[in-house]
Amino acid sequence: MDSTFSDIARAMIRPGIFMLFGFVFLWVWGLDRARSWVLCIAVSSFMLAAAMVSHFLAWPGGPKPAAVFCGFLYTLSVLCACEGLLLRTGKRYGLYFDCAMLALVTGLLWIFTYASPSLWARIYIQNFGYGALLLFTSFRLAELRHGNATDRILFWILFGFSVQFFIFTSMTLGLSTPEGGKAFVASPFWGGLQLSLTVFGSGLAFAVLIAAIADMMEDLRRERDSDPLTGALNRRGLADQVRRQFRSPTSLASVIICDIDHFKSINDTFGHDAGDAVLRAFGLLLNDVVRDNDIVARIGGEEFMILLPATVEDHAAEVADRIRLQFKTTVFEFEAGKLLATASFGVAEQQPEELIETTVKRADDRLYKAKNAGRNRVFASKDSARDHNPHKA
Repeated sequence: MDSTFSDIARAMIRPGIFMLFGFVFLWVWGLDRARSWVLCIAVSSFMLAAAMVSHFLAWPGGPKPAAVFCGFLYTLSVLCACEGLLLRTGKRYGLYFDCAMLALVTGLLWIFTYASPSLWARIYIQNFGYGALLLFTSFRLAELRHGNATDRILFWILFGFSVQFFIFTSMTLGLSTPEGGKAFVASPFWGGLQLSLTVFGSGLAFAVLIAAIADMMEDLRRERDSDPLTGALNRRGLADQVRRQFRSPTSLASVIICDIDHFKSINDTFGHDAGDAVLRAFGLLLNDVVRDNDIVARIGGEEFMILLPATVEDHAAEVADRIRLQFKTTVFEFEAGKLLATASFGVAEQQPEELIETTVKRADDRLYKAKNAGRNRVFASKDSARDHNPHKA
């Protein structure tokens, strides 16, 4: 009796671990239900735990029905895990693919359980099949190798998890099947496989959990540091980025300070909703025009800043002029009528040994020169002044 209870207790440890992971992922998903990928991982964990219990209890209906049923659950678990990992990066296999794979693996398991019984065939179908699915998923997530530490760890654990299916299962090629279920369960292959699945599976689940928490923290930080109307950084976010990228004056950059012309009159004439629409469009335009490593921030009501690392003033002035030309041709339609808005720009290049704050001050001074000179123009240094007459440009 004590021995039987001890065996059951040990056998329930592994499904208990993944059941616990399932509840944790379910709780994380409950905090932010927009993260459907976390729900997929929760379902995967529950299916994996259920498959382990089904296999141990030979339920339902005895060894043969249980073999097909737990194979169905294992396959569903792997597919849910793959879909969840892909959804995190905006990718997916899709329902048709998942259903086809589930039907194919389950059908093959039924054939080699009832029509042409073969234990090794079932092992190869499942292990090589799951390994291939996970390996292909890791290939589709290859960009994670160049991500942050969490993404890199997640990728390599996923890759290792997929490869171990091939390595470990290949070692059984040519071996005879142990006679009897108890002999097979006691075989080195089965013990090693279960240990490998538990270690890699738990490691992958833990890495995914850390990634989910890290994603939530990053979103909270982004919400804290971003302007909700325009999507640009706010002053806090700007200060944080400056500390990260411009810790010393050796990281030379150019600065653009821009301001929407006559913004108060837009609010007075068309209403504050119209003003918000103009701000939103201007913020989107800035983010569309600049490079991925450039920094866009809203530093005042209608005033924005762009930091362009490793950029000379002439190029920054060209970027500013491109923004100016696109914005002045944008037509806004409101109930009170149509609107064409313009913006003014000041540009400065960071000098050697100059702090970025000093460069910002020079760009801000040039913005005011541009506005005092008639607005709708880009003002850089005297040697490369880009003074645009709105009637000519």
